[in-house]
Amino acid sequence: MKLHIEGVEADGRVVVQVRGSLDAYGGPQLGEALARISDRRPSMVQVDLVDIDYLDSFGMGGLLQGIQAIEAGGGEVSVLVAEHVGRPLLRLGLSEPLHLVLQPSLLPAGA
Repeated sequence: MKLHIEGVEADGRVVVQVRGSLDAYGGPQLGEALARISDRRPSMVQVDLVDIDYLDSFGMGGLLQGIQAIEAGGGEVSVLVAEHVGRPLLRLGLSEPLHLVLQPSLLPAGA
């Protein structure tokens, strides 16, 4: 799936919605998009990854690059992830560096 990144800004805060695959193609795109957002010096950026369908090490690298750019500009970051993406990241100990906020699954238990 092609990557789609959309940012909405209000009152110095930015919500970035990401859909698609964060892979070797999409990871660098996300990093560059977040770096451009950091140039505007927002006080808070929420990266919404709930609708991504794939995340690999390139995707995480792009996300970390963007987070570092925003924090270097004095902004705060939170990353909203779906449970199926967030649980492996939590097990890897990436909750703190990625500023993860786990979105509970909307599926019934056992589904």
